[in-house]
Amino acid sequence: VYNGITWTHKTGGDGEACAIHPTNDLLQISSWQYGNFYLSSDRGVNFSFLDVTSEDGTWTAPVVFDPNNESQIYFGYKNIYATRDQGSSFINLTTTMPFTGGATQMAIGTSNSNVIYASDMSKIIRSTDAGSTWTTVTGDLPTTLATTRIAVDPRDPMRVYVTKSGYDAGKKVYLSTTGGTTWTSISGDLPNLPANCIAIDTTTPGALFVGTDIGVYYTDSAQTGWTLYGTALPNVIVNDLHVNYGNYMLRAATFGRGIWEVPLKEAKPVDRTTVKAIKADNTIVSAYPNPAKDSWKLVFRNGKPATYSVKVTDAAGRMVLRTENTDVIKAAHLAGGIYNIEVTVGDEHYS
Repeated sequence: VYNGITWTHKTGGDGEACAIHPTNDLLQISSWQYGNFYLSSDRGVNFSFLDVTSEDGTWTAPVVFDPNNESQIYFGYKNIYATRDQGSSFINLTTTMPFTGGATQMAIGTSNSNVIYASDMSKIIRSTDAGSTWTTVTGDLPTTLATTRIAVDPRDPMRVYVTKSGYDAGKKVYLSTTGGTTWTSISGDLPNLPANCIAIDTTTPGALFVGTDIGVYYTDSAQTGWTLYGTALPNVIVNDLHVNYGNYMLRAATFGRGIWEVPLKEAKPVDRTTVKAIKADNTIVSAYPNPAKDSWKLVFRNGKPATYSVKVTDAAGRMVLRTENTDVIKAAHLAGGIYNIEVTVGDEHYS
């Protein structure tokens, strides 16, 4: 755990998957190999072992938080397990269709967290009811190439991307707009090297980053094909990518050369002098009730727009919640206090 000054060893041997809840960073998970998971509820000060199952996971067993429900966490072993009560108990969600070799990847919808994807090296399954039922959605994906990452579009849970390892030209990145029932290669001119991870940038239309064995490649709706992204990054294996909307940076974790960051292509922090304040006598969008206990409801004067984003910050300016196209903002997990709600519609910002 890094506190801004020093690193402290908390758990783990080799160290494997970790997770921080996207709207409540008090909740953090660490693990070590084969699916030994630990949960912290105090921002990494203390960790407690989670006795999920007696099954062994893969070397790096996956874990994901439900971004809309702090009590729900999903874990990948030969079966997919869930806790609905923040680690007090666990249930097996895939008793009828386990993975032979164990789950290696999982991803969850942000706009609809009932949609969950999981995979082993070749097979992909999907649930649309928070794990109650599952469907195989491998479709026509190449099963001889290992699936290295799944990414769900935060605005549309049926829009999902996967990356593939191996050295088959044109078989690096795939897109499904139907929740995995059909797949299309969007590999284009990516080099014929393993694609290890993918990140979606919602600040630029169609923006995607892919980590490969020789660095990071980028594409968006305004360009054709993929281009090497960023300067000074070594020609190194990139194993993980994360878009940090708090500072508009892309962070890349590498194999043996540490962690690097680079600015996003277009995004810049909002100029606070241009933010339009909501006034009671001239309301563009309002949040009710105010004060709130469990949730706020956004009400738009001219009708709810098709696409918009919402960011909630506390009195210290720290972002505590970010959502897309959701007019109900959950507040039950927030401590009592004053919060700013910023709504972005196109180039307009309202707070």
